[in-house]
Amino acid sequence: MVVGTLANVTAIDVLACTEFDGGGGDFIVPCPPNSPYAYCVTNHNDGLANSITLGVMKLTKENDPLLSYGGCAPGAGSRQKRALLFEAGRPLWNVDNIVIIDCHAADGTGGTHGVSCPAGKNPYAYCLQNQDDGLGNSVLVGVVNSYSAADPYAVYGNCYTDTDYRNKASLVTEAGKSVDEVVAIDMEGCGPSFGAPQQVPQVVSCNVVAGFPRNYSYCLQTSSDGKGNAVRVGVIANVGEGGSEPNADLFLRVTPSPTTVKQGDLLTYAFPLWNPGSGNAIHEVLNTQVPAGTTFDYIRISGPTGLGTCTSSAIPGNGTNRLSPKQQHGSEHHMDGAPDCKGDGAIGHDDHRKRRHHGGFD
Repeated sequence: MVVGTLANVTAIDVLACTEFDGGGGDFIVPCPPNSPYAYCVTNHNDGLANSITLGVMKLTKENDPLLSYGGCAPGAGSRQKRALLFEAGRPLWNVDNIVIIDCHAADGTGGTHGVSCPAGKNPYAYCLQNQDDGLGNSVLVGVVNSYSAADPYAVYGNCYTDTDYRNKASLVTEAGKSVDEVVAIDMEGCGPSFGAPQQVPQVVSCNVVAGFPRNYSYCLQTSSDGKGNAVRVGVIANVGEGGSEPNADLFLRVTPSPTTVKQGDLLTYAFPLWNPGSGNAIHEVLNTQVPAGTTFDYIRISGPTGLGTCTSSAIPGNGTNRLSPKQQHGSEHHMDGAPDCKGDGAIGHDDHRKRRHHGGFD
């Protein structure tokens, strides 16, 4: 069986997926020849009728995008791998790895340009080649992109004139915390350090800023990261590594009242919603629709004041209604008379939420 963490994992690729052909359990298997994966895993029956092989990519000294390459022939020099990206007009901020696929003595013209990547499964977003880098090397590299701006192994930097780049995860380790269960790191701010001496990142109070509506496990700040940057980041980690947002577990019921009606009666559908899980459920949406033969009357969501908004509009006859309330732990709130209720936030764990929809919602 395979037991691992998320530490330094930058990509997990599906190398093969077929119909199940054996027993369950994860096992280390050889990776494809010349592949950049740290290790590969097979499960012949994942419980969903699949037999799957995965390639796991990790950040190492060999593929760190901020380190150098070179010395590929007698007398050849070395330089930073990122220079190849800049020469090809590619960004660095969304890169996790730069893999040296091949490097030997210069054998062509200079200049870095895009080329086809090696055939077969690989994690590369694109490949670059320079047959004479001016230092006696001919080099071919594969570039592994970040999964998003929150990727913990993406680089940051160049926050001001003449500031340099760093890996975001390095801030976590320097603060004395583990990266084993870190799943996201948001840059909340980055500016110049104005020559201040390097400071170990400190745990600080989290300020959720526009564009990053997250519940952070913790936040870090340093007035100088050693590369000329003053930075502040928000970190999201699974439980056990400072994580504050474990899994939610939502249950929804539908209850009509009364069960027998005649023409002109008001038929109420209540949607009790529970979250007995240990974490909050964020940005949940419930779509409901007025059945044929009924006319929409109004809609109400129970909860304390101030945790959501509701925009009222008339619905002639039947209509579809979308609810997205802001609900925190231990709260109840009412939103009346609107077919489209919107909000941001979370359904708190152990909460019991009743959403009453009048007019025959199913």
